[in-house]
Amino acid sequence: MLHEIQYDTLIALANSVPGTGKTKKNVVDTLTCCLRFAKKAKRIPEMPEAPEKSLYKIRKPAIVWLPSDRQEAVIRTIPKEHQPIFWFLKYHLRRPGEAIALRKEDYDPGLDCFIMRRGISANKEIERTKTGEEVMVPCVSTFKPIMKSMPPTFSPYMFTWSGSHTEGQRYTHKVLRRIWDEACAELGEDITLYSGTKRSTASQLMNEKGLSRSELQEAGSWASIQSTEAYASANLALKRDLLERKVISISEKRKKAK
Repeated sequence: MLHEIQYDTLIALANSVPGTGKTKKNVVDTLTCCLRFAKKAKRIPEMPEAPEKSLYKIRKPAIVWLPSDRQEAVIRTIPKEHQPIFWFLKYHLRRPGEAIALRKEDYDPGLDCFIMRRGISANKEIERTKTGEEVMVPCVSTFKPIMKSMPPTFSPYMFTWSGSHTEGQRYTHKVLRRIWDEACAELGEDITLYSGTKRSTASQLMNEKGLSRSELQEAGSWASIQSTEAYASANLALKRDLLERKVISISEKRKKAK
């Protein structure tokens, strides 16, 4: 019975699930979600205590990213027909699915910005972004000549390719990954499409441009500053500056002040 599920039951369930700590947590979270609904429906009097996160021993992997020169080298290795969508991903901190679903009508020339309204799920276009919010993204000046050089098409999509069999000749995740992986292999790079584009650009903004976490949050339209925590931990430029910074005594500071 549902009311018999308690803290120890959830612990036993987590221990019985094979796989990583993340897998165990996902299973327990699914059951917890069902219990939360049962409580709302008054099927159980109260929610059991959830297992502590530390019990799952989940370790967040370090952010893998490319500095600007290596990222740009990969994009320049890609055949020119396909380069525009990758430059868009580099300059605008968006997800590949959002770029795939971007339509010409989503560019507002008056505001000079893209309005991210759609995404891709299971290779199908959906009328929402991952967060569910429409996001206005300024067109970066470096991208404008690239956008103007794109050949005109009858497709409603911003980015297309001649060999596509999808409606409107848009890209798919599979095709983008294949193109990216082939370019990486040619240069000896080993990094996924998402890490090589959005994650790399975010890391570059902190390491190379010196953006703060709050500035990065605004640039990438993250809903919460917590979303930038992983990039902050990978901020080697800041760590290097702190480690190499000379220690100045209080007396020296006073002398300089005079």
